[in-house]
Amino acid sequence: MFDNIDYHVTDRCNRHCVSCGHFVPLVPNTVKNKPLDIIEEDFKALARFPGLSQHFTLTGGEPTLHPQLREILEMAINYFPDRIIRIVSNGTNPERIIDLKDIVFAHDNVKILLTNYDQEKTNYLINELGYSGHLFLFYVDKLGDDKQHSHRTKFHRSFICEEKCTTLKEATMCHHNTECLQLADKKLYACQYLAYYHYFQDYFKDKIKVFAYGDEGIELDKCNSNEDIENFIYGWIQNICLHCLDPLRMGGKYENMQDLTDTKYELDEWYIKSINNEEKKDDDGK
Repeated sequence: MFDNIDYHVTDRCNRHCVSCGHFVPLVPNTVKNKPLDIIEEDFKALARFPGLSQHFTLTGGEPTLHPQLREILEMAINYFPDRIIRIVSNGTNPERIIDLKDIVFAHDNVKILLTNYDQEKTNYLINELGYSGHLFLFYVDKLGDDKQHSHRTKFHRSFICEEKCTTLKEATMCHHNTECLQLADKKLYACQYLAYYHYFQDYFKDKIKVFAYGDEGIELDKCNSNEDIENFIYGWIQNICLHCLDPLRMGGKYENMQDLTDTKYELDEWYIKSINNEEKKDDDGK
């Protein structure tokens, strides 16, 4: 069983964080919210595999930007009764969250996770909803003494995979492969980079090679069992991209930190030469 599977309710967002691992700042303005029938087709495809994950997370983008979020949440509860349903929101549309209060309190397996981008709005939501044990889990970024948000690791290093992971143990340390599987277009992806890096390609007109391993997502309609999916995902884990492994190979030190400020829409914010390449050049004296 995997810990979590993410689903983009919408690719649109009202923030433009430089550290966004879903490439949301690069999503064109022409991209529209997903219609309910498409969302239901994705849910149906995944629902064929009960017990595949402990959590199913509605995210994005910013899910509160979808005008039918209430219907989507009800649909998720219906299709995934065996999973904990989570909504991850930046908390900037508190009234949309409060509108879901009756549904959330009626189901023990529903949680709302908030990121604290606006302390005043976060406090408002806490006052309106209260801390309700397992029903509401507020994820709040720590604010420093200067009221700036704490730094978050940015994994967007080189997308070019030059070598395979050295050990399975090293690969399974990857946060994204344990918590950030992605459901999109009736396919399951090992992490969000694989599912959404096409926004990077389209924005910068830079066709990048992510892996030489195989198909990036597995078509759920062609799977017969949970084992088929697990074998595919764990195959990716053993061949994981260097932009996640680089920090691990440095003894767990995350060298490339970024705060939650807005992106400047510059290529080097996402596309950074891998540490391994730099180390190789140093070793060769070049």
